[in-house]
Amino acid sequence: MLWEKTRQAIMYAYKHHADDYDYFLKADDDTYVIVENLRYLLAAKIPDEPFFMGRRFIKNAKTTYASGGAGYVISRGALKIVAKGILEGVEACRSGYKAEDHAFGICAEALGVPIIDSLDEHDLERFHPFGPLYVLSKELIDRNPWIHNYNYYSMKTGLDCCSDHTVSFHYISPDWMYVMEYLTYHLYPYGIVRDLQQYDILMNMLKKRN
Repeated sequence: MLWEKTRQAIMYAYKHHADDYDYFLKADDDTYVIVENLRYLLAAKIPDEPFFMGRRFIKNAKTTYASGGAGYVISRGALKIVAKGILEGVEACRSGYKAEDHAFGICAEALGVPIIDSLDEHDLERFHPFGPLYVLSKELIDRNPWIHNYNYYSMKTGLDCCSDHTVSFHYISPDWMYVMEYLTYHLYPYGIVRDLQQYDILMNMLKKRN
């Protein structure tokens, strides 16, 4: 049961690494993560403040949670609170038959750990529960109508699907992992200059944190 595996992973991280890292990322083995964009997203956050963030979902107009497939980030402060809730046997954090991501959201909510937005400055999504082909195509997305019911914000497709600082895509096959790696880190169109000012700002923020 995935929620039980996640509970055990949280407990392991709490017992062995709670003070070693600022943030903890839960992602599937078919989730492609652009770590540099994740660091950029978290650079201005405070790790000892309890929160988690990812692709914001909502179920039955009640609990707001983060898509497990797209991956979600747990702050150090949140990890400690959730782990203690599990240790103390808080009802909302017990093992059950709920979907893992929904179960984590219920547990976090019961413990007062909020989910915070991960949208960029243009209100575009950074965490994606599908691969690029699907989020770019309205036709393909509409073959999965559940996403319209679960997504917290209205679903956008085409070039408005995704932030320029996207963090993750889900359902990436092993072959597509190589494609994503090439397109992200090796393909460089001639004549396009990256925003060096933003890069310098990020590097300065990270240096101050370290």
